[in-house]
Amino acid sequence: MADRQFPVSITGLTSQGCEARFDAADAAGWDRDTDFCKLTIGDQLSINGRVIAISGNSAQIGFFGHIHPIAVDKLQRFGR
Repeated sequence: MADRQFPVSITGLTSQGCEARFDAADAAGWDRDTDFCKLTIGDQLSINGRVIAISGNSAQIGFFGHIHPIAVDKLQRFGR
């Protein structure tokens, strides 16, 4: 995403992707799908992804590679 960084809230985390919700002001001008991104989730995991679709203040992200299901479960419990 052109070296831009801003916080997102991760929902719908699976081993293959997630939904990222963001503040419109933080993401101003981010309206293209197919952008590449690097997510750091819970300060525990960094993974590269691609924006599949953007709708309003959320984006569907597909990961390059997969997160192990045990790690997904751990991260989901961390976010509660």
